[in-house]
Amino acid sequence: MSADTGTGKSIIGAAVACSISDIEKDEKLVSFILMQNNALVDQYARTFSKYGEADFFQIKGANTYPCDALRKFARIPDANADSCVEKKVSDAVKENVCSSCEYKQAKKWLNSTLNLISNYSYYFVSKMWSGHLHDRAITIFDEAHTLNNIFCEHNAIHVTAEKLETYAKICEQDLAPMAIEQAAQFKRLKTILMQGKINGDNYNNFISALSKTYKECHKYAAKKVDEEQDMTTSNKYSKIAKMFFGLGCKIGDLLHYKYEHVFEYTAETHEISIKPVFIGAMSSVLLGPKNLFMS
Repeated sequence: MSADTGTGKSIIGAAVACSISDIEKDEKLVSFILMQNNALVDQYARTFSKYGEADFFQIKGANTYPCDALRKFARIPDANADSCVEKKVSDAVKENVCSSCEYKQAKKWLNSTLNLISNYSYYFVSKMWSGHLHDRAITIFDEAHTLNNIFCEHNAIHVTAEKLETYAKICEQDLAPMAIEQAAQFKRLKTILMQGKINGDNYNNFISALSKTYKECHKYAAKKVDEEQDMTTSNKYSKIAKMFFGLGCKIGDLLHYKYEHVFEYTAETHEISIKPVFIGAMSSVLLGPKNLFMS
């Protein structure tokens, strides 16, 4: 469906979802309503908030929700739910702070609200990797003309010599002595990259080795999170673990799905870039049983 801005596409999308709900009486989970960014998600959610969370509810990534325990007791003003410390705090803190965690409450509605409002990237994560979102009768893509670009950017892999050096230092300074070999591997990969030896014929070997190293670093950082009792230090290790996990997932998705992509090496910055060119065959992974594209 194509219509000018301000003509009520959002209302039409919601009406279609409600119609599906009326037609398919046994369908408990009706729709995903997806937009390109959180600003639009917020706007859409405000529009339909009067109908209640059971009918329309929005969800975003964990890093957009505050962690009040860390902000209050560790004095980390920007702490978010990505670094949840509920397992480390006292029962009193769990009861008085963690029990009212905004993200914890949000997750309760993930697979129970009739219509779940979110952004494309959050949806991609579930469809391509985690599977934490249950299937729904219809998927509504608002601003659908941006869908391909968002997919390509979401799955883009960028590796630079500078970043590899940074990762090596993290291994040496924060994850030692466990990750000393991984630090050395990052430095070896950096040397290969700077020598211009990565090309369209062998880059799969390079990113496979890189993915393995990312995963090992994530494992060591996660171990540090489990062992560390100080909330501030635990938050630091949690961020490191999340970073390596995300980097590994991007490569893992490429190697698993083998979607069409382009490889580029930039000699001036010693950088490689790998991006999907089009959703193409990935449509079978990303689309629902029924889909509405609005633009």
